[in-house]
Amino acid sequence: IADALIEKGHFTSRRQVFDELLRDGGPAYVERTRLGAFDVIDLARRSDALTSVAHPYTIGLSRTEYAEAFERLADAGLTAIESHHTEQSPELRDHLARIADDLGLLTTGGSDYHGSGKEGVELGTGRGDLRVSDDVYEKLLAKRQ
Repeated sequence: IADALIEKGHFTSRRQVFDELLRDGGPAYVERTRLGAFDVIDLARRSDALTSVAHPYTIGLSRTEYAEAFERLADAGLTAIESHHTEQSPELRDHLARIADDLGLLTTGGSDYHGSGKEGVELGTGRGDLRVSDDVYEKLLAKRQ
């Protein structure tokens, strides 16, 4: 939507579209029902799907709180943690990967690619040193089978 509005000349950047139009409470924002994490994991498990917590940096927990939260989610059936993300520092990536390993969870990764509008972000690669290797997909596929 943002890219189309920019292409039509209504806005100059994605940031402007989100700030002025699509932000929470903005004129084009649509409230939606959100499920809690435990409900999502339960629904996914009953659907034979795998689950991964995406963008964990947005949760804003301390190192200890991350470990405690992911332990509860792992007990509920969580499959993976998105430890490799373009907006996460290398230190946080390593910390989340260690938590996943300690809990027997897989790690997933994301460049947060949503088309050409994000500078320095491409499918499978992100800002800085982020490279999501093919083995992430292969491990998920093996877990699914």
